[in-house]
Amino acid sequence: ARSALAWGGSQPSAYATPSRSSWSMKRALPDKLWDTLPGWLATDKSDSRQWDANGTHFDVLLLQSYVRVTPPGTAIVEIGSHGGRSAFALLEGLRSIGREDVEIHCFDPYLPGTESDGLNCVAIQVARDTFRDAIAKHADGQIVLHEVDSIEGAKAWSGPPVWLMHIDGDHTYEQVRGELSAWLPWLLSHPVLIFDDWLSYGGIRKACWEVFPPEHFACINRGFSRYAVTRVNEHVRQ
Repeated sequence: ARSALAWGGSQPSAYATPSRSSWSMKRALPDKLWDTLPGWLATDKSDSRQWDANGTHFDVLLLQSYVRVTPPGTAIVEIGSHGGRSAFALLEGLRSIGREDVEIHCFDPYLPGTESDGLNCVAIQVARDTFRDAIAKHADGQIVLHEVDSIEGAKAWSGPPVWLMHIDGDHTYEQVRGELSAWLPWLLSHPVLIFDDWLSYGGIRKACWEVFPPEHFACINRGFSRYAVTRVNEHVRQ
C-alpha cells in the first residue's frame, strides 16, 4: 500500500489541470433548479471563501472545469447521485461550452441509509423522485439514470469509453475497490476520477492504490472542501 500521493507531475496537455481563471462559467440551467434538488453539494453558505463573486461554489466550478476537457466520443459516469445536484453541475459545465454530445450516466440503487444520517426510506425516495423529475424537465436526454448498483452497471455497460468518473457512492473500501475494478476495462487511457470525501475515508484511498499502480496514480487537484481529482497516467486493463 502507498503511504502518500504524488501531488503533481507531468501530464498530457489535453488533461492539464484547469486553472481557477477558467472556472467562471455562464449558468446554463434554471437558477431555481438548485433549490429543488436534495443533497449536500454547495449548500453551506456559512463560509464566503467557498463561493465565487457570482455565487457559485468552488467545488461546483471544479467539477465543471474538468467536464470542459472531456474528449469527444466518451461518456461521464457518476456513482451515487442522490438528488442530482452534482449531476446537474456536470451537465451545466457541458452546456456552458455547447457540449451536447456527451452523456452523463448516473448509477444509484437508492438504498436507504440510517436514521442518523438522514437517509431513511422516505428521504431516499424523495431524492430519487426529485432527480427523476428534474431529468425529465431539464436534461434533454443528456443525463441517464440507472437505478442499479454501479458494479452491476459496469457489467452491463455497452456505452462509449469513460474518461471522467465522479465517485460518491458507498465510501467503504470493499465497494470502492469493486467499483474501480468493475469499471477499469471501460476507462479511457488517462482517465480523470473525482472522489468525494477523499480525505475522510481511508478506504477510498486504499482501494485506489490497490487497483491502480501507484507510480501511475496521482492526485492533481483538491476541491475547497469535498473533492480530490485524481489522474491515472497508465493502467492495465483486466
